[in-house]
Amino acid sequence: MRISPGIITHKRAGFHYKENSLRALRWCIENQIEWREIDVALTGDGRVVVFHGDNLGGSTNGSGLIATKDYDEIKQLEIGKEESISLPRDFLCTAKSKVKLHIELKGIEHHKIC
Repeated sequence: MRISPGIITHKRAGFHYKENSLRALRWCIENQIEWREIDVALTGDGRVVVFHGDNLGGSTNGSGLIATKDYDEIKQLEIGKEESISLPRDFLCTAKSKVKLHIELKGIEHHKIC
């Protein structure tokens, strides 16, 4: 049995959209990309959000470490034009069976999110 390699997008879906954004995920679905890699991080109040890295600066209109901010603060930030940091649930519901998700835990020990 021969297994063909799949295509997985990382970061910004070919520079079209902000990394870890729902718009990038929708682009992957529209372009029939098989896999999408997303990153998750832990907020200061223990919520898991879809975000790459630990620093909010550069990727959002905010600043500081994600681990020091509560989710209520983080959800107010923008990662792109009228788009905020999402929850993994948002990605899972959007992906459904249309695209597979590879979820990378960014500096999180798995027992902290279970």
